Amino acid sequence: IFPREDRLDGRAVKAAATLAIAEALRFGTTSVSDMYYFCDDMARAVLESGVKNNLGRGITCFTDQPLEELASFRECRSLFECYHGAGGGKLLVDVSLHAEYTSNPMIAGGLADYAKKIDAGMHVHVSETKSEHEECKARHGGMTPVQYLNHLGLFDVRTTAAHCVWVEERDMDILAEKQVTAASCPISNLKLASGVCNAPALLEKGVNVALGTDSVASNNSLDFTE
Repeated sequence: IFPREDRLDGRAVKAAATLAIAEALRFGTTSVSDMYYFCDDMARAVLESGVKNNLGRGITCFTDQPLEELASFRECRSLFECYHGAGGGKLLVDVSLHAEYTSNPMIAGGLADYAKKIDAGMHVHVSETKSEHEECKARHGGMTPVQYLNHLGLFDVRTTAAHCVWVEERDMDILAEKQVTAASCPISNLKLASGVCNAPALLEKGVNVALGTDSVASNNSLDFTE
């Protein structure tokens, strides 16, 4: 998907964000969390519509560049400085690491430190697919994505962990201890045949579970009931 997304521009993303907000409102959703690119344009769409939104500039990094040298991080920092608390507090800016498998420990740890410094929330994709989960364990001495991200400090701030399909029992204990919100995206996960989040087990552990769609990039609509 990344090469195709590189062909987008802010005008297209603002139009798509506006349409997505209209569809969400049609089905009764008035507050969402999202991470993407061209976030200035997305922020304008949010403020024009009046919905509540937690917005983050998704960070990916496949090189050994320092965090401060990433254009995406500079956009993240600018977004926070310009828009956090805008619209009478309806728009809040989160720090958003895309995932363990699209970053490295230096970037993930640096973002965790930055989020703590500015007292921002964190948004990250976690254990969406079995291959993601198992490859993380192979890369990091047996640590699952939850254990790896917790080790780097990402869960030391208010965190939304999207998907959580393949989390293990120890992971659930960590999510509960750190008061992480697990955003289950059942329709998207079923469409992609990536598994089903064990929401009942998470709830039994005391984890806050929310519903997500993972956007229409991997879903057919923004209706939670379809």
